[in-house]
Amino acid sequence: MYQSLNLNWQFCADFTDAYLNDWPTSSKIVHLPHTVEILPLNYFDEHAYQKVVAYRKEFSVEDFQINSVFLLHFAGVMVQFDVYLNGQHFGHFAQPYLPVEIDVTKAITKDNNRLIVIVDGREDNLIPPFGGAVDFLTFAGIYRDIILITKPQAYIKAVHVSGADNGNVEVDADLVSHIDCAVELTYRLFDQDHQLVHEGHQASFAFPNRYLWSIQKPYLYTLEVELKTDDFIDVVSTKFGFRSVKFTAQGFYLNNEKIKIIGLNRHQSFPYIGYAAGDDLQKQDALILKQNLGLNAVRCSHYPPSQSFLDACDEVGLLVIDEVPGWQHISRDHHWRERHLANVRAMIERDYNHPSVVLYSIRINESDDDHALYQAANEIAHQLDKTRPTTGVRNFANSELLEDVYAYNDFIHDGVMPGLTKPQKVLPKNHRDAPYIVTENNGHMFPTKSFDDPLHRLEHVKRHLTVLNALKADNHIIGGFSWCFVDYQTHSDFGSGDHICYHGVYDIFRNPKPAGFVYAAELTTRPILEVLSAMDIGDYPANALGETYVLTNCDYVELYKNDDLVGRFYPNHKRYPALKHPPVVITNYVSQSLLQDPRFSTRDAKKIHSILGYASMYGPNRLKLAHRLQVLRLMMRYKLKNTDIFALWGKYVSGWGSGKVIYKFKGFQNQQLVIEKQLGPKNIITLKAAVLDILDSAEKREYITIHICLVDDYGNPAIYSSSPLSFAVSNGLQIAGPSSASLHAGQYTLYVRIINPQISDYQIAILSPQYGEINLKGKI
Repeated sequence: MYQSLNLNWQFCADFTDAYLNDWPTSSKIVHLPHTVEILPLNYFDEHAYQKVVAYRKEFSVEDFQINSVFLLHFAGVMVQFDVYLNGQHFGHFAQPYLPVEIDVTKAITKDNNRLIVIVDGREDNLIPPFGGAVDFLTFAGIYRDIILITKPQAYIKAVHVSGADNGNVEVDADLVSHIDCAVELTYRLFDQDHQLVHEGHQASFAFPNRYLWSIQKPYLYTLEVELKTDDFIDVVSTKFGFRSVKFTAQGFYLNNEKIKIIGLNRHQSFPYIGYAAGDDLQKQDALILKQNLGLNAVRCSHYPPSQSFLDACDEVGLLVIDEVPGWQHISRDHHWRERHLANVRAMIERDYNHPSVVLYSIRINESDDDHALYQAANEIAHQLDKTRPTTGVRNFANSELLEDVYAYNDFIHDGVMPGLTKPQKVLPKNHRDAPYIVTENNGHMFPTKSFDDPLHRLEHVKRHLTVLNALKADNHIIGGFSWCFVDYQTHSDFGSGDHICYHGVYDIFRNPKPAGFVYAAELTTRPILEVLSAMDIGDYPANALGETYVLTNCDYVELYKNDDLVGRFYPNHKRYPALKHPPVVITNYVSQSLLQDPRFSTRDAKKIHSILGYASMYGPNRLKLAHRLQVLRLMMRYKLKNTDIFALWGKYVSGWGSGKVIYKFKGFQNQQLVIEKQLGPKNIITLKAAVLDILDSAEKREYITIHICLVDDYGNPAIYSSSPLSFAVSNGLQIAGPSSASLHAGQYTLYVRIINPQISDYQIAILSPQYGEINLKGKI
């Protein structure tokens, strides 16, 4: 039996030994997952959460049976903690990213149990990932679930199962027995429709009529293992998939199908709540990566993620690099090194059954070579799991290769240099035929905020395009992971001076930056049309729009200006030859109606069109001498004054004085209009909000996620707005973060936690002093 202990804890934001016997009345009620300190979005004290705190919970055992075994399962506590139950101390634990399970049978009672957890959230140099600088925060608290597990005296501790692509199943059940008894194990296999398809007593069996787990069709089976004695039964079930994985120098093969791995790096932190995100928020990230961006992989940098995130990757078909905690630093201390090896063991034992996990990263990210440590880590990995290869992430060439796959963080591209380094320049001489994968690129090379100016955002896009093009062009690079998925809070040593690294293709609130559409346009099938300009010439130096990139998977794009056709533009395969859907690059903004202006001959109208087109791209001051001479001849020929020239510019380029210029971008596939976007004057600004409903109706909901956006007349975000908002929620709900905040580049994501599982309805109010109030009501 599994009993959640997540609700109604008493929390003290400090601790003294006296609390163990005399709990302070000043404690407040909190719910797990919980973060010690709600940090501001930016400009905060990173030591605010690095302290010793205390949690206390009183509970009864829902199904108390004499002679049962009781286990407390801690899914994640940051950084280290002590556990006391009914006055007995059960030990000190330091495994901040991986579970700890404690047998508390000797102290537990049916009722009036008092559980106290003392959490030390301070960074400790003897615990990975600490010891050196770390480019992320480790938000203290009990940030994952606590579950009370009730077992009989002989029970199944863990089940590890692998399903080969040919249908062979291998099961390893780890048994614990506190009594001398005979046990019988039964293995049952259920398909995705919960139908029993196999039953037997052999730990190894064949099921040739299997469906394979793949990226396109991630079919999952459920294995149920039953332990039976004369007196009791214990049952454990786990999901898994049938598939094969192979990394070679020629490519990555899933079920013998060659696949180019394209992914992003992900940090698990969220604004305000840090690591304390529930299952549905974890699933939401997996869905964004797979469905919104079209990626087929994610690297869990730089630590193992929550089980619920891996569950979601299994469900949606997202390949995973599972990584041990660490960042650059290797300690010579024996305890630190043993903890690293313990992390390797715990990660593999926890995540073995996930078909999405295709590679274990068992080195400390970007650390130096350490033969003894990494040889031991690699041996542990292969001893525990013979079905998966290992890797280790480096940021230097010619590193010693002990693992199966060479992983390299390649930051060569700076806007000028090639997109990626040739593997032959990185791999050690004795391993030139090793499988090679790029685990980071971009990121800190060009930090970009959602509210940066358009030229900065465009450069960010170009860099991701260049690297993606290089990745797809090089058959010796079997995959690549750009840095990174979302912006994240970090130590003061890093980021933009405000404790945020703006390295993501999405912002910290999970809203896309333009660079996110690089991947969506290339990898998804739904129509994409993202114009990397608001067409506001005043937002550009010298009013020159320059090239306008349109990220799209359309066959071509037509541009209209006040319903006058400017032109038809096609994807630029010449600039990005390896991409299936390179961007459309628009280099002209002058309406073709100029060619029918009765004042000019056809020939001269074309000349004026060309001159105005060049000026709209680069600015009037950049006109070449030949252009200027042509303008003088045309002025003389048609007796034009300077005011006439300005009028031509206003009518056909800037729209000054015309009242309203609306640009329409129309995307076509197979000669059919499939998507359209309009840009124009921002006169009517509207606040909108929508609940993001990502869960199936049968799934437990922990959060209500609301996307808030300030939009213009045409539905485009008002990205330069930071207008204030305030929020109110009905009983049984709790705002995850402050009750008032400002828009972030015209958008905001509000996370509302459901703290009373009995409520069935919600009401949420969003108030803007400038743009009015929105009231959301619905069923949970």
